[in-house]
Amino acid sequence: MRIVAETLITNAATTAGLDHEAVLVEQKKKKSVLLPAKRLEIGWLPEKIRGDVRRFKRIGLSEDGTRAETRWNRYQIQLQARCICKSDEKDWLTTFCRDFLMALPTKVIDTYGNAVVIRAQEARRDFPLGRLVSINDQYEKALHITFYGVMTEERDAELIREIEFNPHHTYDGEYNDG
Repeated sequence: MRIVAETLITNAATTAGLDHEAVLVEQKKKKSVLLPAKRLEIGWLPEKIRGDVRRFKRIGLSEDGTRAETRWNRYQIQLQARCICKSDEKDWLTTFCRDFLMALPTKVIDTYGNAVVIRAQEARRDFPLGRLVSINDQYEKALHITFYGVMTEERDAELIREIEFNPHHTYDGEYNDG
């Protein structure tokens, strides 16, 4: 799910007006002159997985109608990304964060055909980074984006086609003549 999430964040950032090279994943460096002034740094929090076994949907029947194919939820997955938007212009940062959130979809389908729901929460930090006296002020805003998804499996089950009813037996297993 991390690949899907990274692709969605990168596409939303480029749609909002940031260069593709300015989207950095898990930036370990501190400050560098080579880093773009306007950038988006993505950091990943640990993925939470919870077991949840239940039938999700019935896919279809076989040709002869004796077997049914169903899809079952096995796990619920929650992945949270911390996106830090940095810029040297406060107005551009505000506009970019709004456009970025608007470009981010709320629901997509992953490669396995499962729905991924996206929720964004904003943590604001508009103050300039650095010391009290700074030549190059840089502003940042942190956005926390959570991706909710499921892991599913498909099962094939045989359907009951015939029922033989024996009216002479009760529920207790005793023979009843009538």
